[in-house]
Amino acid sequence: MKKKLLVILIVIVFLAISIYAQAGQGRGRMTGSVKDQEGNPVANATITLEFDNSGKKFEITTNAKGEWALIGLGTGHANMMVLADGFLPATQQVTVSQLNRNPPVDFVLIVDLEKKARLKDDEAVSQLEQGNALFNERKYQEALAVFNQFSVDNPNIYHIYLNIGDSYREMQDYKNAILQYETAIEKAKVADDTVIQAKAQASIGETFLRQNDLKSAQEYFKKSLDLNPKDELLAYNVAEIYFNNQKVDDAIAYYLLATQVKPDWGLPFLKLGYAYLNKADYEKAIDSFNKFLQVDPKSDQAPVAQAVIDSLKNMKK
Repeated sequence: MKKKLLVILIVIVFLAISIYAQAGQGRGRMTGSVKDQEGNPVANATITLEFDNSGKKFEITTNAKGEWALIGLGTGHANMMVLADGFLPATQQVTVSQLNRNPPVDFVLIVDLEKKARLKDDEAVSQLEQGNALFNERKYQEALAVFNQFSVDNPNIYHIYLNIGDSYREMQDYKNAILQYETAIEKAKVADDTVIQAKAQASIGETFLRQNDLKSAQEYFKKSLDLNPKDELLAYNVAEIYFNNQKVDDAIAYYLLATQVKPDWGLPFLKLGYAYLNKADYEKAIDSFNKFLQVDPKSDQAPVAQAVIDSLKNMKK
């Protein structure tokens, strides 16, 4: 009986995880705002969100209050970009869920002192999109060439060094990847951009983790979260990096941090449940799934979580 229940449980977990692989069209919703460094709303800014896996792209413009909302989103990792006349562009990576409420994504734009909307230039936009498309197709050498040229053509857009670093990282040229991330950090410091600094520090951490240097990875993940301690998405993304690298205990620590920063966000509790399942710690798995159900009882994943709880309880009988 227990063996049969275990098989059922494995099938349930597999189906649940497969949902997270979907990206693109769905029922997810994201909101946020765009402001300048003085806290004033930036109207008519263009928000673009593009999923890593599917390449599905969504676009919206901010209203008079600088607010925006995107609907019909699928689940997955995505890149966001904000373009507005008179400002430098801003980018951010996000994790989108169509099963849970997504936290708001707020951007603070830096004034372009030369008063040039660089990315409004069609050639520059095309260049960046070409690089991203090549990267998503895993043509990292070709993507790197495009990103490097973009950095020459747009020297003040320091976010591109993250793209360059990612390309080197995927090519397993970790030394050059770290150099690019460090360049992004230095340029972001000048702009007082802690978001990009934190992201670059986390990227260095992931690079060390891929080299099985856990001590260095932890050091940079800590630096990342020290820069942005209230960023639940950053904590969650670090947890995902660890989990994808089979570092389950470390993943659990950062999923827990995400729940502490934003206790009304269900997704980290759900992933905690799967992490504890991975360790066969069924009591904590049940507790995590129960907390997920308390926070987000109307989620599409609620029936799956309940089914896992019931199966685990039956296994104990």
